[in-house]
Amino acid sequence: MTLYYFVLLSTYNNISARYLSTMTIHMKPAKQLMGWQHWLIIGLVACILLLLAYIGTIHVKKHTIHKDKQNHFFSSGLSDPYASKAVYPNQQDRDKQVTIQQKQVAEPNDSPTVMPTMKQEEKEYDSNELTQEQILEARQQLILSQEEKDAKIFKMLQELIEGEKLYLNPSLSRAMLLNKTHIQKAQFSPIIRKFTNKSFPQYVNDLRLKHAIEMMREHEDYTIDAIAMESGMGSIQTFYRIFTERYGIAPNEYRKILNAKKEQN
Repeated sequence: MTLYYFVLLSTYNNISARYLSTMTIHMKPAKQLMGWQHWLIIGLVACILLLLAYIGTIHVKKHTIHKDKQNHFFSSGLSDPYASKAVYPNQQDRDKQVTIQQKQVAEPNDSPTVMPTMKQEEKEYDSNELTQEQILEARQQLILSQEEKDAKIFKMLQELIEGEKLYLNPSLSRAMLLNKTHIQKAQFSPIIRKFTNKSFPQYVNDLRLKHAIEMMREHEDYTIDAIAMESGMGSIQTFYRIFTERYGIAPNEYRKILNAKKEQN
C-alpha cells in the first residue's frame, strides 16, 4: 500500500511540475491559463489518480484474500497452503480433509472421565480392608505351613541320623548333614531343638548311649571300651564322661546292674 501511495504522489508531483513549467515558459496571461487547456490537464490528472487508486484497491483485495486463505489453512492444521495442494491435489479432497478436522475439533473422541464419589471410594476401601478374623486366620495358615515345612526337614534329618545310623560314625558333624540335605544353616539347630528339646550334640550322644546299653544287654562278652568305640564315641574318656552325666553311674556299674536283673529273672 505504501508503494501505491508513493506512486500516486510521484505522478501528481510530476504532472504538477510539468504544468508549472509550461506556465513559466509560455508566460501566458491569467485569462488564457484558465481556459480549456487548464481544465483538460486537471481532468487528466484526476483520471490518472482514479486509475491508480482503482489498481491499488484491487491489489489490496487480492492481498486480503491471500491472507484469509493462509489463516484458513493454518487453522485447519496445515502450516503451508501450498503443501496442502501437494497432499490433496483435488479441491474436493482438500475440502473433505478440512471438514474431517473441524468435526474432530468439535466432537472429541475422549469420553468424559467420571470421577468416583466419596461413597464409592469408601466402599472400595472397606472391601479391600482385612478384618481381624481374616488376619488371625492368615497368621495361623502361615504358622501351620511353617510347621509342616519344619516337620519335613526334621523327618529328613531323622531318617539320615537314625534310619541310616549315621550317629555311629564318630566323624558325624553338622556340616556333613547340611551337605547331604542342602538345608539352610540357620534352620538346622532350631529345627533339631524344636522337635527333640536338645541340641544337636546332645541328640546324637543320646542315640549313641542308647546303642551302647543295647550292646551291653546283647553282648556280655564285649568290653566297655569296645562298646564305646562301636557306639560312635570319639574316645573312651568321652564315653565315660557322657554316660556318667546322663545316668549318674559309670558304664561298668550300669552293666553289673543289668546282669543282676538278668540273674533274678
